[in-house]
Amino acid sequence: MGGVGRDGRHRPGDRLLRRRAGRPGRRPRVPDARGLGPAPSGRTPSGTLLVADFGSETVTFVDPERGAFDSVRVGTAPYGLVVGDDGRAWVATAEGVAVVDTRERTRLARVPYETEGIGEPAHGEYRGGGMGIALSPDGRHVYVGVNRPGGDGTVEVVDTRTLAVTGVADVGRRPFDVDVSADGREVYATGHDSFDVTVVRTDGLATRRIEVAPYGTEGGLGSWLKPHYAAVRPSDGRLLLPFEGERLVVVDPDTGRQRIERMTADTHQHGAAVTPTARCSWSAPARSTRRATRGRR
Repeated sequence: MGGVGRDGRHRPGDRLLRRRAGRPGRRPRVPDARGLGPAPSGRTPSGTLLVADFGSETVTFVDPERGAFDSVRVGTAPYGLVVGDDGRAWVATAEGVAVVDTRERTRLARVPYETEGIGEPAHGEYRGGGMGIALSPDGRHVYVGVNRPGGDGTVEVVDTRTLAVTGVADVGRRPFDVDVSADGREVYATGHDSFDVTVVRTDGLATRRIEVAPYGTEGGLGSWLKPHYAAVRPSDGRLLLPFEGERLVVVDPDTGRQRIERMTADTHQHGAAVTPTARCSWSAPARSTRRATRGRR
């Protein structure tokens, strides 16, 4: 998520949106079809959420109290997104990384992938292209996980000033999530279909694999018990990976050592985040309203 602060600056972890007919990267507004409310005048208000519309080609700006009020066309099947301090959102689509000005609510650019074998832009759970995405702490690089259908994925490095891909590292299959260490020295790509986290050194793109499979790997690609998302714990840099709302795997990325803690949600989760108070929240799918939190240890 991303958003805008009270002083008009965007904050990491916040999200936003809007639209005006005729601007590049936007569709004419159709309130009845999309159910959008009136867009606020001026810049995007503080506290607005930005949501990737995976089944469409847009990201949507949402007022938490009034609902959706605008959207911007970014590319086929947008998946992950991240918002920087400068107000630009980086959106992983099937076509490339879209760059959105969240203050003016318009698409600025789209950076094509360099990974081969991702196929033509398409929709669906197994489509090729961008998935997880993260910003370096200094905002100078974007790291995007790229799915290569039927094979291992990659992490591509995008220079946020030149909008050029400056490096590619091989990672696990279907990199659902990408996270960055607090010091910016490592990137963590969660490989959904390979039961692993790939640690990528940012200074040379060297990689090493850590298997994360608290239920084992039986079932392979057909298994439901695979890693989906991770969060980096600020206190010690450990990776926190929830499984089925039952088990929280705490991974030391330096040694690969793991500890399993009990969770109580008992539901298939989508998304993980660490709050400012260092508590972890796991979001559940639409069919469930349950959520589990875990305190710092």
